Amino acid sequence: MSTFTPSGTDTGQTVISPQALTAGNIAYGTLDLRGKFGGRIAMMVGKGSTTALTNKGVQAICRPAMNGGGIVVPKVGYSNTLTATYQMTVTNAVTANGSVQSFAVGGTGTPADNDILCFWGVTALPANGTALPTLEFARVHSYSSPTLTLDTYIRQNKLAGEIFASNADCWFLTLQGGCLYEVIFDYDATSAGAACAVVAYYQTDDSVVGS
Repeated sequence: MSTFTPSGTDTGQTVISPQALTAGNIAYGTLDLRGKFGGRIAMMVGKGSTTALTNKGVQAICRPAMNGGGIVVPKVGYSNTLTATYQMTVTNAVTANGSVQSFAVGGTGTPADNDILCFWGVTALPANGTALPTLEFARVHSYSSPTLTLDTYIRQNKLAGEIFASNADCWFLTLQGGCLYEVIFDYDATSAGAACAVVAYYQTDDSVVGS
């Protein structure tokens, strides 16, 4: 009986680092899988407030760029939801110690089971392109005011007054190897809308060895 042993990277790496994205701007990166068996990419978009995103909001695009980038397939992507139902804040600083799932939050809103949240890691919405090193996305397990409980423990420390908002969007794609990919977040807007937070992580399958 044959066995197949995969080799690759388990640690999520960034093709687009966590950052703020405001109306009319683009975040761009490339993922080179030409020498890989395949890979995966997670693309995430978080809202900053309940102000509606203008026009079509943020387009999350992962598309092949053939011939070393000389041929581009115009669009293979996803549109995000346009409005956050609520924006709230973390009440007190919280340390990520591998077990904390519940903490107090405040503001106007009622988080519901299965809501996807974006925790910005900052207390005020920043300018376009500002790095957000402690950006985190999470799913709500339950909420009993003022206590918010997530479905797993937090990975990033939370600030007192840290902003978070609902209706974040996440896409997880499996990619074939042998290709260069362009990764784009395009905030397709001609007027001001709510600031967003974006990040794209990837893993690679370097090879599969049979014996």
